[in-house]
Amino acid sequence: MFWHSAGQGNVTLTGAEVKEFGEIIRELMKDDSTFNDFTMQELEGLAQDSMLQILKRSPSQRRDEIDKQILVLRGRLRGEVRSETFVIPIANLKLEWRQLKIGNVKLFQFTDKHVKRWESIIFDASSRYTVEQRKKQGEYIRKNVLEKLRGIICAEVEVKGKHRRALEVALQETRNALSALMTFFPEDIRKPPIGIQGEVLPVATEASHRFILSRSSDASTHLNSEFVGSLYELELDKERVEWMLKHGLRNISRLLATRKMNSLESRLKTAIYWFGSAMNVPITRSQEEMDVRISLARKRKTRGEKGFENFEFPEIAERLFKLMMALESLVILDDREQIVVNLAERTAFLIAEKLSDRIYVNHRIKELYRLRSRVIHHGRIEITYSELHWLCYVVQAAILRLVIDGKRLGITNDDKFRNWLVTKKFS
Repeated sequence: MFWHSAGQGNVTLTGAEVKEFGEIIRELMKDDSTFNDFTMQELEGLAQDSMLQILKRSPSQRRDEIDKQILVLRGRLRGEVRSETFVIPIANLKLEWRQLKIGNVKLFQFTDKHVKRWESIIFDASSRYTVEQRKKQGEYIRKNVLEKLRGIICAEVEVKGKHRRALEVALQETRNALSALMTFFPEDIRKPPIGIQGEVLPVATEASHRFILSRSSDASTHLNSEFVGSLYELELDKERVEWMLKHGLRNISRLLATRKMNSLESRLKTAIYWFGSAMNVPITRSQEEMDVRISLARKRKTRGEKGFENFEFPEIAERLFKLMMALESLVILDDREQIVVNLAERTAFLIAEKLSDRIYVNHRIKELYRLRSRVIHHGRIEITYSELHWLCYVVQAAILRLVIDGKRLGITNDDKFRNWLVTKKFS
């Protein structure tokens, strides 16, 4: 192992020295914060000075020196982990409330007050520069960053960690919060996707016009003009937010804010994420067009007539996959289980009370899972708009049943969930 040190020149480690160096890195990685916040390369760079101190010791003194240097390095690493606050612009969302907190994420509209506040923060943070330099930098950031955020819905989240890792966590917590919002919007599968700016298509503007040129075999040319992106925003008006608060949003918010989750809470969080991701898949086709074409495709039974040879309606397949993933992550408790049977039965137990309703849900889930398999194995997309719409409501109902009624039903972890399902099945 070789590196160059400014104070020591070239340093080469061989044999036992390489093992000692590796031992330091492994011991540091045992700390959760170090494991999450630092790359191996960063740790090796930080440990080089410590290794130089170890090399100065005699073989009999090295064990004590290694232990000492590990303690020193742990102190340095903790000093580099700080709390950071991130403001992340959100696309396609309109919020009438002053602010809405979901988990550790606060959603709000960026106003003149926020422009001034962040301008002051940036000015104070650049104290190492002259007053003139600070003013110049502040003017640049205000014009090119802060003023462009004015009027936009943003997410604010505080995360403890080294900057690179903290940013990743802040972005994912924001995605989780937006997925939680989408849990309450299953009724319109053609709604615009909401998400972090740059990760979803923006509301369509002149800038999001797409032009496609084409030339036919008869030498004629065509210019196709279309908007790319959503034509309207997802609106969180006061009535909608009040309804959400009465139907489980507070419970979901507490769940997402929990740092140490048990097995069921982790399962719920995963299901909420995949449901939100499913609802963010943009669908632009009309219900009539989809249902008529898919109905015709289902009647094509021969191998020579595969239906949609060009994998038409891929967005339908993507939403179907993600909805099924949300449902599986919620009710499949072991990777060795029979997925189809348990998926259908457990969903029926969760969302239906009457025997006839459970039989219906059980049958429909099995049928939709079969259609999912046909997409994967045969490239046939045959789920209709209305079937997909029904599945959206089913997954939402299953999630909210556990979120709202889980504790009342005694379902607080996987084992108790399994016991509850067995009681339901055989009672």
